[in-house]
Amino acid sequence: GSAAWPEAPLMRGEAASALQWPRGRVLERSAEALRVAPWLASGLADAHAASALQAGILFELDGPAVDAEYRIQVFRTAGGAFDANAVVTTWSPLTPISVAPTTLGSGHYTWKAWTRARGLDIELGSRDFEVVSDDALLREIAGLLDRGDGVRGVGILEARGFPADARALARSLPASPERDAYLARKPSR
Repeated sequence: GSAAWPEAPLMRGEAASALQWPRGRVLERSAEALRVAPWLASGLADAHAASALQAGILFELDGPAVDAEYRIQVFRTAGGAFDANAVVTTWSPLTPISVAPTTLGSGHYTWKAWTRARGLDIELGSRDFEVVSDDALLREIAGLLDRGDGVRGVGILEARGFPADARALARSLPASPERDAYLARKPSR
């Protein structure tokens, strides 16, 4: 049968942060990963972002889509609460959904974001995520995509703990009410 879009888990409370994705685990965008799973490089249809899509991770803020100024900064950490952070990259996206302008290798990261209002930078928060390498999973998803079963690929990525990658894959699939409802879901805590 055909695959169904993943259901949202039943949770209490809200994820009140403006920093939506990435969070948790994210697949590494290495040259090998892009060869195995080219959908990683096509998370957005926006031609403006096309040059950054070669190896970037998709970042999503919950914010206004127009007339907003953002700044995102990514830090590499050793994964502990008291680790020193080293800045990896900083960029100023034009929209609340953007792609990291650099490849992030396997490891632990924290990202922070700011918006600008009345000439002042307002911090939106910070969020941790981990980039992991999983070529077997990438090959499995690539096989599903070769068979035209992207929705099942989204479900597998969600089930295996890669919701940010599931969203990136969903963005590359044809628009539908089900896909749009899936992408409109807010992350759970």
